[in-house]
Amino acid sequence: MKAPHNLREAVVDSSAIMSIFDGRPSRDAFKAALKCCDALYMSAGTLLELSIIFISRKDVQGPALLDSFLASYKVFIVPFDEIAVATARQGCVDFGKRRSKADLNYGDLFSYALAKARGMPLFYEGLDFLHTDLPDAMALLGYSFDEKHAPVSGGLWPNGLTSITVPI
Repeated sequence: MKAPHNLREAVVDSSAIMSIFDGRPSRDAFKAALKCCDALYMSAGTLLELSIIFISRKDVQGPALLDSFLASYKVFIVPFDEIAVATARQGCVDFGKRRSKADLNYGDLFSYALAKARGMPLFYEGLDFLHTDLPDAMALLGYSFDEKHAPVSGGLWPNGLTSITVPI
């Protein structure tokens, strides 16, 4: 069965990756959804953020595990340049900590800047990005969400399907 939707490109936030590695209920939804995207991107800042988490949890082997996972999904790492800095600064003004309901933190701003500057939807979990001006990649793919804005595996798709099968 073919997925009812496909995305040309999207940005992946650390929250989506941590959902997978932490074994959260949204894990399978993210793994399937990432395969429904032709091109995936991640900020180098987000990669560093994840690397720090993986080193603290898995010791020095952590980054290799992370790199292997990102390579298996063909996630392209984008340098954090001057355009990204300007976009992240504006994102902080518009959606930063204690400035808006989004309450974006330092790490969030890396993903925000890349998605905003490139006009791409964002794969994320949680309520923060819901209150920004970024399109939600999971919503564009037709996923349902729980009260914490985590995608629900087997959530109802717009055309009535209850799940998808993604070729490996």
